[in-house]
Amino acid sequence: MSEKCLKVKTTAKLELTFENTEEAEIALKSLQPDNYPLPHGLELSMKVKDNRLEVYIECERNLLSLLNTLDDILSMVNLAFKSIKAISHWD
Repeated sequence: MSEKCLKVKTTAKLELTFENTEEAEIALKSLQPDNYPLPHGLELSMKVKDNRLEVYIECERNLLSLLNTLDDILSMVNLAFKSIKAISHWD
């Protein structure tokens, strides 16, 4: 039996709610540099709506690839806000 994961077409929507629109915009900007170029079979679009960051993912790879992408997005947003918090304490 092959050890390869089955490729499937999946879609996911991740919606992150922030205290205000400015924080949602910061999250969006923190993700943009890491998302291009994307691997073959992965499409990503993001937008800010009010105080929410909406992330749409289309994946024609294995399910693990989708899960890793979601994990990367959450990790990057977390890192961005930890950095902002650390810098704001210096002011």
